[in-house]
Amino acid sequence: MTDNAVYADEHNFYKVEKWTRDGAKVDSLLYAGNRRESAGSICIGRQAQAANPIDHPTANAGVAAVAEGLTAS
Repeated sequence: MTDNAVYADEHNFYKVEKWTRDGAKVDSLLYAGNRRESAGSICIGRQAQAANPIDHPTANAGVAAVAEGLTAS
């Protein structure tokens, strides 16, 4: 594992990078290592954070409606 992106590229490591919002450049290196599972778990964890309905009031209302429908059945 390393925190140097150039070293990671030279050694064909798996990398997980955080990009700027406009997609123009890498903001930071989150993971660089030879374990694909570790890189994958970081990606999945970040996707779950991004899709967290707590941050989205309208999604909360939709989730509540679906939960209500499931309990009514």
